[in-house]
Amino acid sequence: PFFRKKEELALSGDCLLWGRWVVIPETLRGAVLDELHRCHPGVVRMKQLARLYCWWPGIDRQVEQRVKDCTTCQEAANDPPKAPVESWPVTVRPWQRVHLDYAPKFHGKALFILVDAHSKWVEVAVMGIQQTSSEKTIDFLNSWFSRYGYAEEIVTDNGPQFTAERFQQYVRSIGATHKFTAPYHPATNGAAERAVQSVKKGVMKILSKGGDLKKAVEQYLF
Repeated sequence: PFFRKKEELALSGDCLLWGRWVVIPETLRGAVLDELHRCHPGVVRMKQLARLYCWWPGIDRQVEQRVKDCTTCQEAANDPPKAPVESWPVTVRPWQRVHLDYAPKFHGKALFILVDAHSKWVEVAVMGIQQTSSEKTIDFLNSWFSRYGYAEEIVTDNGPQFTAERFQQYVRSIGATHKFTAPYHPATNGAAERAVQSVKKGVMKILSKGGDLKKAVEQYLF
């Protein structure tokens, strides 16, 4: 494999490079895999991280094996999909449509999650289980919108925080439209549902060795 790339290899100090990627020697590949897998990303995300920095022959196969051999990742794996759900219209710019959802009981707290349909950017707020009111929801939205601008369209389930008149007034005041998903069918709010599951699984993996929920959420987002 190195001979085939002989015209593309170079030395920088004591580092062997293939293009802009560092070629990892065999003795260090296990340590690099450990670092790439530190927060238990899935196969796709782990490969994406690796491709930002490094390469060695067979790296994709070893990444797949590392995830396959990880008990924590296998225990948190998704169930097979049940049935296809009609997709939302494709967005063409960030903040054109955001999806909101709550994970109401997670390690003694509630997680309020926003995901942008276009960029897949995620925001997470850790809240007390009894603090998931419309007012608290609006407070966190204002914090996020103050940094990124108002969303044009907001998609939620039929939770009491979102159906309350106070929240409806807020949506109108920022010039956004509000759409509800079908009751008892969380998959119809697919972007938020996937974000909730990804956050919960990612944070659970980090917490599997103990630690603070808020710090685990920060580490996941980082």
